[in-house]
Amino acid sequence: MDVLFEENLLNAEKSKLLYGKPKLIDRVQLSKVRGMLLGVPIGDALGSPFEGKPPSEENFRMINDYLPEAHITDDIQLTFWTIEVFLERNGSTRKP
Repeated sequence: MDVLFEENLLNAEKSKLLYGKPKLIDRVQLSKVRGMLLGVPIGDALGSPFEGKPPSEENFRMINDYLPEAHITDDIQLTFWTIEVFLERNGSTRKP
């Protein structure tokens, strides 16, 4: 990242936020986590028919009926693996 700043390739301020250690995350309300865990597979299933397709008007239309072959993708699996690691580390994102 330093090279990007030195070569003026990054139009941003060199901030402590980019280089400092992140603060430990405070305990999150359980209801928000539950809502997220419910919303991820729903959004994943609704978006799966369009995943990987180039943007076009046909792909961006109102969803007013059930779409064929709606299923979850690897995105949901990655989400749950992330949650598992987060829980194994007692809420920390740092390696043990």
